[in-house]
Amino acid sequence: AGEGAWIMAVNTTKGEMFLNNSGGFGKNDYDPPDWEEVFDAGGTGREKSNIAYGNNKWVVAANGSNKDHLVSDDTEGGRRGFEWSTLSNPGTNRTMNGVATDMSGNWIMVGDAGYIWTSGDNASSWAEAQQVAVDGGTSYKAIEDVAYDNNGTWLAAGAASFYVSTNNGSSWTAFDISTANNVTYNGVAFNVVNTSQ
Repeated sequence: AGEGAWIMAVNTTKGEMFLNNSGGFGKNDYDPPDWEEVFDAGGTGREKSNIAYGNNKWVVAANGSNKDHLVSDDTEGGRRGFEWSTLSNPGTNRTMNGVATDMSGNWIMVGDAGYIWTSGDNASSWAEAQQVAVDGGTSYKAIEDVAYDNNGTWLAAGAASFYVSTNNGSSWTAFDISTANNVTYNGVAFNVVNTSQ
C-alpha cells in the first residue's frame, strides 16, 4: 500500500484486517467498497496489537495466543496490501505490542517480558533481545510501544520504564519519569513528519 491506502487491524479473536485504497471512510456504500477485508486466517487467538508502514512495507504486531505477526510488501503481486505473509520472527510464542520504522529499512518491535525485535533489512529478518526494566536490574516487564524521532533516537515505553536507543536497537538505556510504583506507559510518539507513528 502506498499513499492514500490505509490498513485497519481489528482486535478480534480472528484478527481480521481491512484495506482502504479509496480514501473514503464510508461503510461499504461505494463500488468498490471503501473498506475491504484483506486478512482473515480464521480460528481464534489471532488478535493484532499494532501496525506500521514504511519503506514500502506493512508490519503487524500480534498479541493473541497464535502470535500472528504479519508482513506485506507494497509490490507483492502488484496489489497494495492485499497479500500477507507470516513475519519471520526470531522468538517463539512472543506477545508483541508495538512496531515502528525509521523509514529507511530499520524496524523495531516491542513486546511483553521486555522482548525487543530489531530488523535492519526492511523487516526481512529479525534479531531478538530482552531488555531489563529500570526498577532493580533483573526484572523484564512489558514494553507497549516504540517510536522513532527521525534523528537517530528510538523511544520505547512500557511498564515502569522508558527505553532509549541511539543505535537502531542494538542497546537500550532504561529510565523512569515517575516516582510512583507500577506506572505503565502505553504509548509514545514524536511530532515529526514522515514517520510510521
